[in-house]
Amino acid sequence: MRETRAALRLAGLELFATEGFDAVTAEEIAEKAGVSRRTFFRYFRSKEEVLYFGEHRFFTQFSTIFLGLPSSVPDVDAVCATFAALSAHTARGRDALVLARRAVDSSAVLRGREQDRVRGDLEMVGRAIADRHRLAEPDERCRLLAALSMTTYRFALQRWLSAPPPGDFAQVIVEEFSLMSEITHRDGSRPG
Repeated sequence: MRETRAALRLAGLELFATEGFDAVTAEEIAEKAGVSRRTFFRYFRSKEEVLYFGEHRFFTQFSTIFLGLPSSVPDVDAVCATFAALSAHTARGRDALVLARRAVDSSAVLRGREQDRVRGDLEMVGRAIADRHRLAEPDERCRLLAALSMTTYRFALQRWLSAPPPGDFAQVIVEEFSLMSEITHRDGSRPG
C-alpha cells in the first residue's frame, strides 16, 4: 500500500517536472507507476494532491513540536528549533521537493494556488503561536511572527535546495533565522 502511493507520487513528480504539471493526466501518472487509473484514485483524489502529499502532516508535526518546547524559549528560537527538528524528515524528501518545485514553476495555475497554500501555512503557524500564548485567536503579533518565520524558512529551503546535496538543512535553517534575528534587532541602521 505504502509502496504503491510512493510509486504514484514519484511517477507524478517526475512527469510534472519533465512535461509540466498542466500537461500531465492522472492516467499518465498511473501508467508510469504501472497501476490502473482506478488504483490512482484510491490513493489520490487529484493530481494536485500528488504534488502536495504530506504537507498537512508537516504542519501538524510543527505544532506538536513547537508547543512541546518550554515557554522560557523565545518564540523565534522555538520556531527555528521546530523547523530544525523537522529538517531530517524534509531532507529525506529532497529529490521530491526539487521535482515539486519544477512542477509548480511549470504552471501559472499552480503558482497561484501556491499563494493559497502559503496563506494556509501562515494560519497554521500563527495558530500554533497563539496556542503557545493561550490566546483564543492569533493576534497581530502571532500573524507577523508567522509571516517572518515562514519567509525565513522558505529562504532556508531555497538556499538548501540550490546547494549541492546533501547539505545540512538544519544548519541552513539556523543560519537564516540568525540572520533574520540580527536584521530585526538592529537599531535602525541599514541592512548589510
